[in-house]
Amino acid sequence: MKHLYTGIIIFLSLLNLNAQTLPDLDFEIFKTGFNSPVSIANAGDDRLFIVEQGGIIKVIDNGNTSTFLNISSIVNDGQSEQGLLGLAFHPNYATNGYFYIHYNNNTSTGSTGKQTSISRFRVEEFNPNIADPSSELVLLTIDQPYWNHNGGCIDFGPDGYLYIGMGDGGSSGDPQNYSQNTQSMLGKMLRIDVDNGNPYSIPSDNPFVGSINTLEEIWAIGLRNPWRFSFDKQTGDMWIGDVGQNAWEEINFQDANSSGGENYGWRCYEGFAPFNSSGCNNSYVDPVQVYENNGWPNDCSVTGGYVYRGTQFPNFVGHYVFTDYCTGKFFTIYDNLGGAGWTTTTQEDTQYGVSTFGEGNDGELYFADINTGIIYHIIDNSPVASNILEISKTEFYPNPTKAGNMVQINNNINFSEITITSLNGQVLYKCITTENAFQIPANLSDGIYFIQVNGLNPNTLVIQND
Repeated sequence: MKHLYTGIIIFLSLLNLNAQTLPDLDFEIFKTGFNSPVSIANAGDDRLFIVEQGGIIKVIDNGNTSTFLNISSIVNDGQSEQGLLGLAFHPNYATNGYFYIHYNNNTSTGSTGKQTSISRFRVEEFNPNIADPSSELVLLTIDQPYWNHNGGCIDFGPDGYLYIGMGDGGSSGDPQNYSQNTQSMLGKMLRIDVDNGNPYSIPSDNPFVGSINTLEEIWAIGLRNPWRFSFDKQTGDMWIGDVGQNAWEEINFQDANSSGGENYGWRCYEGFAPFNSSGCNNSYVDPVQVYENNGWPNDCSVTGGYVYRGTQFPNFVGHYVFTDYCTGKFFTIYDNLGGAGWTTTTQEDTQYGVSTFGEGNDGELYFADINTGIIYHIIDNSPVASNILEISKTEFYPNPTKAGNMVQINNNINFSEITITSLNGQVLYKCITTENAFQIPANLSDGIYFIQVNGLNPNTLVIQND
């Protein structure tokens, strides 16, 4: 699979690389033996944590699996979309030991609904692989009228605030129009400050602070069932997989510079198509990707994923990967025009029941097959030019290096302009210098980049911050 490379470094004549190789995804078993895994998280180290829907969190540490937390007695997983659904570790987890979960408790709040709890727990003081089940602090409860569309994803943004994805309350077609009701937390993306207040506070820059018509916790509205959202660890952009009704599945994108307040359209729209126009207006944000829902056993339910920012697979870097739960078909999206255009790749159907994706601290991506309890590592089999390091006469050292470090330049020509780009050609840094050294920007995350002198053929630059 090839796509013409539209970035700055279009023409690499020495290698005849006038096309960018798109990823060719494959999957290798990482760990087996889980019961209905629905979320994967890391705590800022080499461990992976696997959330089981019934109320247990397992930890994989150096290849060994053990129980981190068992709260099955307070979790209700009586219906297929209920249970322990999400996990997020505090940005300062290494020092405070706090983590947060999204689950259905045993309180009935509707005809078939069980109340949502957003709670904080902490790790045991003397064992990093065991949490204290008695340490729960309930931050927020949200009544659920029906058993389905509970949302379930929870994550900290690059701003340090906790984001909470909530579904529209369930049934079919959002009969109470909760998603567009700004006095309801259902069908919303919420954003709260867990470091201040009792038990939380509202960030001062939330879009509806001071409003008498909209709950201040709301960051964005118009979601049906955001089954997995994530943040690009390099750019801070938010990606949301929102499950459709019966016609369209969609991916929503929020730029890192957004001030919030987006309305993603449900129930007025499903994808780009009108669904229920009652009480609607024209102030909606379109999805960046939709695909047709043809009903089981065809494509019928999106599972949102992550942007790959690891270092093992250069052609995969910068691609957002997601899948359809019903067919196991994988897709990737990447920004090929600096925010002005998207390119999508469709991988083959796999038949995996992908309930969730997860990201390791090193940027490697994983997914869970809920049917088999297997965790897979996503790999890329697309060819990488073995001699790409030789396409430039300029040498940079140390390479790999860390963001913020000084890099020495060794070449035999006069130079003045240094440019660093992503593999997709987006300019990330440019400077003018006559010195034989320059400082790598401090905001570069782990990954592979191109670096050029005077616009000549690029060399690869590897950033490894750990």
